Amino acid sequence: MDYNIGRSITDYMKENKIRQVMLARMINYDPGNLCRLLKKNNIDLDMVVKISVALKFNFLCEVSCQLTEEIVKSEPDGFNLDNVKSR
Repeated sequence: MDYNIGRSITDYMKENKIRQVMLARMINYDPGNLCRLLKKNNIDLDMVVKISVALKFNFLCEVSCQLTEEIVKSEPDGFNLDNVKSR
């Protein structure tokens, strides 16, 4: 799956005019470290949750939707989404 969570968060912040320093304050995180974090393809789940809560946007839902699309693409014709399991 080719999904860049850091880019997704950065794009959301640009669209909503939220500066990195503002987010860093909201999540009590060093601005320099946040800048480096957002350049990564993969971000720790706890941090994604913290950022999602701070920005009031569910980035995990975006990942889930992307994952579902990947599952559907990888299955033979006639794949039924009802068979996709989650806990």
